[in-house]
Amino acid sequence: MAGLPEAEAVREVARCWPGRESQIAALHAWLSGRVASHLVVHGPPGTGKTGVVRHCLEAWGRRFAYVPLAQEYKLRQLFASVLSALWGCPPACLKRRREGGWGPTAGADSWNEFAEQLAAACPPSAPACSVLALDAFQWGAHRNMLPQLLAAVKSHRASLVVVVITSTAPQDVRFGPGVGVGLPLLQPLAFPAYDRDQLTSALAVHLPSGYGSAAASCSAAAAPEPASPPRTGAAAAAGAPIPAAAPGPGPSSGSGSGPGGGACAPPRELYATFVAAYVVSPFSPLTRSAADLAAIASWLWPVYSRPLEEGRVRSDLPPQATAKQLDAFMQHQGLVKLLLQAYTPGMRAPPPALAPLLTGAGAGAGGGSAGAAEKEGAGGAEAGGGALVGNLGRASKLLLLAAFVASRNKATLDKELFDFRQRPGGGRRRGAGRAGAPEQEADRQAEAAREARLKGPHAFPLTRLISIFHRLWASAPPLCDDLYGGLYEGGAGGASDAPGVLDVDLATGFKGGRGGTEALWSQSAAVLSSVTGLQGMGLLAKAGAGDDPLDQPRFTCAIDEPLAQRLAADLRITLQNYLMYDK
Repeated sequence: MAGLPEAEAVREVARCWPGRESQIAALHAWLSGRVASHLVVHGPPGTGKTGVVRHCLEAWGRRFAYVPLAQEYKLRQLFASVLSALWGCPPACLKRRREGGWGPTAGADSWNEFAEQLAAACPPSAPACSVLALDAFQWGAHRNMLPQLLAAVKSHRASLVVVVITSTAPQDVRFGPGVGVGLPLLQPLAFPAYDRDQLTSALAVHLPSGYGSAAASCSAAAAPEPASPPRTGAAAAAGAPIPAAAPGPGPSSGSGSGPGGGACAPPRELYATFVAAYVVSPFSPLTRSAADLAAIASWLWPVYSRPLEEGRVRSDLPPQATAKQLDAFMQHQGLVKLLLQAYTPGMRAPPPALAPLLTGAGAGAGGGSAGAAEKEGAGGAEAGGGALVGNLGRASKLLLLAAFVASRNKATLDKELFDFRQRPGGGRRRGAGRAGAPEQEADRQAEAAREARLKGPHAFPLTRLISIFHRLWASAPPLCDDLYGGLYEGGAGGASDAPGVLDVDLATGFKGGRGGTEALWSQSAAVLSSVTGLQGMGLLAKAGAGDDPLDQPRFTCAIDEPLAQRLAADLRITLQNYLMYDK
């Protein structure tokens, strides 16, 4: 779009983002001209903030640096990321003068040095202002950094505009009294949540690649994808990346003439009708995130359009007539109702119980109805559970079992369940005991079990999940080779692998057992990445907003008891030995 007139370039970007025309116009007004304004782009997740900002900057040929912020960061790393992006080269290419000459170290050691290099990268005499986009900004973790950054820009009159992208509304955007200098006002730009019509228009922009299995094989294209790495200088005008927060620009023409045509896109009107009826209308009460709804559309569209691929519905009919015939097949299968029961916001993969139906196994004629799914319990849980048991690694299975135990047991029972040390006690109790005590104990256990089932599973912190995972790992066959290729096998730990030898202490930390390597292994990056992977599959879900950076993340378990029993049987673990109810 670099060769287009300025007004036409703005309109081209606006066509790709329905419902965000006013925000795009405001971005152009504030970022154009010799003196631009610093911006705070805020709004709920999944409203297109990151995608719109990056698309605008690249489509308009602006020189910019895109830096996603971590909750915990080091200033030197931040300096290196910003300067390398503005110079258009990796951090190792930056040269910095030291006492002994020029060294190959990137970045700066202080704010003063960073301000000098920032002015060199964005000199005041530049014909246009460069842009620094800071994504995932958190007011609690990064608030002290922002006024210092604005002061560094102003002190050396760097030709740079700061765009802050955050999911929470700005609390204080003046910052002047905090650092003793008069800083420019940050202009707020709100991205409100999409309404239903805007969601339908935004999702219909990006058309799928075909019908049925052809669309299923390319379903990743219909779902939101990570944006490409930022480009600066002349490379910024090459094209717009696929936005990360919402469906990006789709094909300019939306007419398809044949079923299952691979690269043949469906008519835009037909796809918009499908999105409105089966994605936005039933699922928008659960989530207004365009990224969530785009993922749902990528699951349901192959099932919805399969009759076109198989020839059971003619493709040369008007879109209204085609949609009417496809609705009959879709309503007969009842997948939307089943998906509503199993869906939780944030899923990027279909629920395991419904995965065979959504991916085509058993979703053909007579095999994908809701009645057939209900025969297997909870919407095809038997088939989905079998695929899950067969495809997950042993460490992931143990993490799921640990999450299941943590969501059913009370935290006060963990020490009683997992502490196997000899407890000092008095002599044996004499006498027959109180009459009826075993029966009363059984009644209390049954009552507690009924109450726990009525309350349902509860949330649990990450540390508790890792602790229970460690205990289950100590009971299961060795898992060292599953992630590390036997890194911890042999050596001094061999003696502690004998049956009945357990040294587990959750109160004071992990000790002994297999050479004392459990704590290192169970808290390693491989295990934590498995937790992230299970969260992406929808098997674990974060509970609570998590706005307090001091609180550790809390999770909920999304698997049911039959699936947990199958996972435990596959690992040769007796799950009932770890399920306890308060007495």
